[in-house]
Parts: sequence; C-alpha cells; structure tokens
Amino acid sequence: MPQPKEKKPKAAAPGALSTASASAPSTAAPSRTPTRTERRAELFDKRREDRKKAPAKQKRERLITKIILSAVAGLVVLGLAYGIITWIQDRDTRQRPDGVTTFSYTGGDHTSDAVDYTESPPVGGPHDAAWQTCDFYDGTIRSENAVHSLEHGSVWITYRPDISDEGKERLQEVRGSDQYVLVSEYAEQESPIVATAWNNQLPIATADATELEQFINYFRQGPQTPEPGATCQGGVTTVMG
Repeated sequence: MPQPKEKKPKAAAPGALSTASASAPSTAAPSRTPTRTERRAELFDKRREDRKKAPAKQKRERLITKIILSAVAGLVVLGLAYGIITWIQDRDTRQRPDGVTTFSYTGGDHTSDAVDYTESPPVGGPHDAAWQTCDFYDGTIRSENAVHSLEHGSVWITYRPDISDEGKERLQEVRGSDQYVLVSEYAEQESPIVATAWNNQLPIATADATELEQFINYFRQGPQTPEPGATCQGGVTTVMG
C-alpha cells in the first residue's frame, strides 16, 4: 500500500524573518527614573565630595587674598615714602638760604635821573618809573629799571661777564619761563653770581647751587615786596651792551 508523501516546509523568502525571530522579545533594558532615595544619596555624595575639596579651595583663596593685600600695602608704603621724601625736598628748597644780607630801602621813589647806587648790584632805592621786563638778557641792563622790577617782587640774578657758557645756560634753565625772575650780566659784582630781591642779597658761587633755588622760591613775590602782585611783564627790554 503506498505511503503518504511527507509535506516539506516551504522555504522562507530571501531576506524575510522567521515568525519566531520576528516575535522574539528585545534584550535592551528599559530606562528607569531614579528613585527619590537614589537622588538624595547622589546629592549627599556630591556634597561630601565638595566638602573634601573646600579646604584646598579656601586655602588657595586665602593665599590670593594675602598676595593682593600685601601688594596694596606695599604700594601704600611706597606712596607714603615718596610723598614724605618729596615734601622734605620741597621744604628744603623753599626755606630761606643762609648768608642773605638785608637792607632797609623803602619803595615808591621814582626818578628819571641816573642813580648812584651803594650796592653792586643795587637792592633798592630810587628807580626809574619803567620796570625791566623779567627775562634772560645776554648783556647788561639799566639798574634803575631792574630795581623797579625788584619793587614788583621779582628776583634779579646777575652774573659776571667771565662766567662760562655752561653757567649761562644753567641760569637760563633756572629762569625758565618764570615771570618774576630777571637775569642779566653785571660786571661790577665780586661774586660770579648774585641773587637779589628788594632789600635782600646773596652772593652765589655757581649756577647749580641749592641756595639759588632757595632764594628764588623764598623771595619771589615774598613778604619783602613793596608792591605785591604788580606785574614784571610789559616793561622795557633794553640791553645796554
């Protein structure tokens, strides 16, 4: 008796998945939201880690603060030292120099005549109605005009003809643009340089002498001035030779 034929399973089409494979469950674990307890534990661990790092951070911040404060303190000390030194130097250059000879002439005596002055250069007395403009003069000027400038509070610096060119240049620097400093040649004086204000006079050896700066600072428009505030500009500019 013939046996029934055994049915062969149909071959799957190329690229097709088997039903078993298609229906197999995924092996990837589903995402899960941390629980409240887990979040608290994580936060606790983070805070504990921050506390461990805090001392090193605080130490670094203290070191930076100390460096900044030290730098500021150093700048303050340097500023105070500079201020004190400057104040001392300024005080020294503004004090009355030693060796000043004083006189007692009164102001306001104008004359158009030539005056035979006692001092060389003169320190006061009768003088011309026109003053000498305060400036540097490479030559001699009329004493009568220069004395009027003294009456207005100027300082008259005179130099001998035999002074060096370097000395002249230094006197020009000392005069600068000061409107109450007059500089000119004067042959009859004994000292190389003489600084004169109304009723005050000081012989000076060199143009670099500290006493010259002191004399100018002390007597320029000083208390000896018969006519304080009067200008030393706009006068005559005549040079005798």
